[in-house]
Amino acid sequence: MTETEVQTVLKIGNPELLAFDSQAVLQRVEQQADLFIPVLPLKQTLPQQK
Repeated sequence: MTETEVQTVLKIGNPELLAFDSQAVLQRVEQQADLFIPVLPLKQTLPQQK
């Protein structure tokens, strides 16, 4: 989901607008590409367990 879509759903107050079936997801990826691609190369360090 894009930030714009999330903000729209928050304003409308209908969380059902956030649900997509598998076919809709595939169509969205085809149209918008994978929105997570920019974060894939990021590295993070997790805290040590205590």
